[in-house]
Amino acid sequence: MSFQQFNGYGGQAHREHEKVVVYLSPKQPVPDMVPYELNDHIFPDDWHIRIMAIRDTTFNYYKPLFERIFFIVATISVVVLPFALYQIILNAMDNNRRPRSLEQFFQARAISFAISIGTFLLFAIPMLVWKGIGKRRVRSMLTRWEKADRERKGPSSFVPLWEVKTPTVFKSTCVVTITIPPSAHPTVFHPNAYLPPFINPPADGGAAYYYPYAPGHVGLPRMSVAGMLPAYKAEAGKERYFEDTKLAV
Repeated sequence: MSFQQFNGYGGQAHREHEKVVVYLSPKQPVPDMVPYELNDHIFPDDWHIRIMAIRDTTFNYYKPLFERIFFIVATISVVVLPFALYQIILNAMDNNRRPRSLEQFFQARAISFAISIGTFLLFAIPMLVWKGIGKRRVRSMLTRWEKADRERKGPSSFVPLWEVKTPTVFKSTCVVTITIPPSAHPTVFHPNAYLPPFINPPADGGAAYYYPYAPGHVGLPRMSVAGMLPAYKAEAGKERYFEDTKLAV
């Protein structure tokens, strides 16, 4: 299956080990086709609604230009502001008197370091709170979908789990991970394979030799000989089992 056939129109998706990863971008339409591994678990309408809801919610809390300018200003402020205020703080501590003691230098540096930490928190806390609100809304939405799927399918059925990684300052892609049903593992089972004695033991121990699945005694079972029994018995003295019959017309 080609990449375009899998994705339909818009979006990017990749298959990984027991999961499907969908990459969403604000400038591209969402994938309109359900991955074939999830056709029995997600309706096409639900797929479109959920992917659209994830994209709209995550990118409502992502403003790339504002976030990058905010990050640059915060970095410059955290680095430059303590250095710019260090000399002012030092002069204010001793009123420009000389010589200065070593303790005054350490105090001025401690105050500058505290200013650096405070500046970082001043810029970081609003951004973290804003991003946290967006992640909380996404998690609440995914939890609601999982609960609805489990109520519809039952506790023993497979329910795909959704996971969303929201965009960051320097990554404008939303990553959606959806688990798929585990693939069936190959087996070496054969009707004549050696099986444990507790599996379907024969009622008659004397018939164990012709019993195809389980032994009649402790230890490794013998191979089944049921397939070697003759289907019919030939008459004595007959060299051929089938003879041509002549019909007069």
